[in-house]
Amino acid sequence: NSWIDSIPANPMAKRKSHCSCCSKDEIFVFGGRTPDYSSTLCSFNITTSTWRRIEFKEKIPTGRYGSSMVLFDEYLWIFGGFDKMSMACDDLWRFDPKKETIERISFNPDTGNPPQVFRHTAEVIGNVNGNEFIPKFSDHVSLWWH
Repeated sequence: NSWIDSIPANPMAKRKSHCSCCSKDEIFVFGGRTPDYSSTLCSFNITTSTWRRIEFKEKIPTGRYGSSMVLFDEYLWIFGGFDKMSMACDDLWRFDPKKETIERISFNPDTGNPPQVFRHTAEVIGNVNGNEFIPKFSDHVSLWWH
C-alpha cells in the first residue's frame, strides 16, 4: 500500500493539459502543451514501464490541449480541446487500440455538431446489460450527449 517511483528508460516529452485514458495494460496520452500544441498519441505500457509514440497513416487531430478522452466499446474517444489557431474544437475522433488506427467521426446533420469545448470532462454513463452506454462530454456550462 505505497507509491513506487517508476522512471521509464524512454520518457515521453513533458506536457500539460493533455488527456489520458487506460485500456488494458496501457495508458494512452494525447496532445497537450509541450510548449507547442502537441498532436501526438503515446502509450505507456504498465507492465514494461516503457513509452512509445503511435504513428498513423491516417489524418490525425490537430495539435491541441484541454481535450478529453474516454474508453467506450473498446475504442478511445477524443473530443474537443483548444488548438494553435486559438479556437475551441468540436471534433470527435475514435482510436482503435488493437489496429492502432484513428478516424474522425461525422455528426448527424439533423442534430448538428456539439458545442466547441476545452478543459472539459468525458465519461461513460449507462447500463451495461441494456447496452445503453452514452459517452458524455461536459464543461462547467453545457452537456453534450453522443
